[in-house]
Order: sequence, then structure tokens, then C-alpha cells
Amino acid sequence: MKADFQSLPTLPDFGKVNSYYDAVRILFDDHLQEIEEIKTSGGQVEKVFSVIHLKKRWFVKITREDCQSCETTHFDTEWKLKKEYKKYSWLSLKNAELILPTKGATFILEHKKHLIASYAWVPGSTFSDIYSEHFNKKTGNKTLEKAFYRYGQVLSVMHLDPEKPSEDIDFILNSPVRLHLSDRNGRNEKYHEDKDKIYILDLADDSQYVGRDVIVKEELEFWLVHMLDLYDNLNTSENCGSNHECLLVPFDSFAQGYISSLPTYNANVILAMLKTIYFEIVKYNCKFSHSEFCFLEEKLRAQNWLGS
Repeated sequence: MKADFQSLPTLPDFGKVNSYYDAVRILFDDHLQEIEEIKTSGGQVEKVFSVIHLKKRWFVKITREDCQSCETTHFDTEWKLKKEYKKYSWLSLKNAELILPTKGATFILEHKKHLIASYAWVPGSTFSDIYSEHFNKKTGNKTLEKAFYRYGQVLSVMHLDPEKPSEDIDFILNSPVRLHLSDRNGRNEKYHEDKDKIYILDLADDSQYVGRDVIVKEELEFWLVHMLDLYDNLNTSENCGSNHECLLVPFDSFAQGYISSLPTYNANVILAMLKTIYFEIVKYNCKFSHSEFCFLEEKLRAQNWLGS
């Protein structure tokens, strides 16, 4: 199976190139002050570069047509978002920004077609790194709480219209989201504390979502599953904290932020909705993941957490 580069908008085609470095140079008209390759774990991305062009830093991704899982990835999604970005201007009200491609092209190297695209280099730290820093190094600052609170604010308005409240949890959970963004996993989001800004990266979509309404429940479950997966970032289980802080603090901060962006909704209804999804994931992880989740499940049951 090959990646679908045919659905992309009209992009320049460089034809055959001699190396990945040459493709990057051509993309920037050979006017580069700096070019540096960044190590990547593979998967869908073949090569990653940091470049400086016209005194600004850019992030460059190169994808090969036969990359892992590429046959289910819709690379055209981020280009469509770029074209429609004005429709989502309300994101800026939450000081959030989608990082969209600035330029792109295709080329042939080693008899394989590739897609190259550049993006503005954005400051800040991923949520995965913020989590690791907080619980492994015991930084004791409030960056983690602020970051997850702010992401809750942003994800909330991507899911629900603040001006159209409902008190029916099932109705809310089955409502189509206002803006679907695939693969929200803690590594594709960055928080810049000085600017108090959220940057959202890697906006290609997956085939399972394309061509249909994506509902709030799906998006919430996907994020909360990956938020709990951050537990795997701990160097030792003891770093979680004696009161399961590594599992509860991110959720509590996220939930508070999510609720704060929906002032016309019943806060208790939204909190109950978030807690119910979170608790089901904790129960699932108790069966199939770390024992820490079983200890947390017991604690939450003892506290009648869902009813509190």
C-alpha cells in the first residue's frame, strides 16, 4: 500500500533529486542560513529538518510514499484546514494556533515518491515533556497544571459551541465536534508558558474519521486515553506520587479548563461527563495496564468519586 499524495492540492513537483538535503534546499530556493537534521523515531516521517530561512526557523517533514500506516493517512487534511482556517478564528480567542504547512512539494528519490512540507517552528514544550519534567524531576512548579488547564479550554471549544448548552450528557457526547483534529496524544500539542499559548501540530487525518461526523465522545476518549498513557513516561512508579498525583492532577486541571470554556453549560453535567469517561478508561487500564490504575480505581470507588 502507498500513501495517497494524489489528493493533495496542486503542489510543485521537483522531479528526481539527489538527496533529502537537496529537496530541502530546493523548497527554500537555496536561500538557507542553516540546515540541521533532527533525529526521528520513524513511522510516517522519513526525515525531519530544522532550517533557518530569511532569519526565521522552520520545521521540515519528509514523508515517503511507502511509509508505515501511510495508506490510512489523509495528508490533504492539513492543506484543507489551511484553506478554511478563517472558519476557526474562534481558536485565537483561546490563544491557540493550528500549525499548518507553509509550503510543500513532491519529489522522487531512490525511485520512491516523497512529500516535503515546511511549518513554522513554534516555541514551548510538548505535554509529554511537561509531564515527564514535572513528575520525574519533581520541579514543583505550576506549569503542568497551567498547561493541562489551557488545553482543556481549547479542546472544549473545538468540541462544543459555548452558546448552545445542553444538560443531557448523552446528547452532548453524541454531538458532532465543531473542529475534528486527529491524533491528539500529548506529543502533538505544545504549551508556551510565557505566551500562555497552545500550539497544535501534526494535522493530517486518519481514514477512520474522514467523510463522517466525529462525535464528542470519540474525541474525549481518544485524548483521555493518551493523557493516561503519559504514565508510561515515568522513570519509576514511585514518581506517580502517594495520592496518584500523576493520574489525577492532569485530569483535574484539564477538566477545570474544559468547564471554564463553557459558561452557559451546567458545570456539574460537564464534570460528570468527563469523570465517567475517565473512570471507564481507568478501569480498562486496571485490567490491561499498570497496577497503579487498579489502586486508583479502588480509591475513586471508595470516595464515591463519580457521585461527588
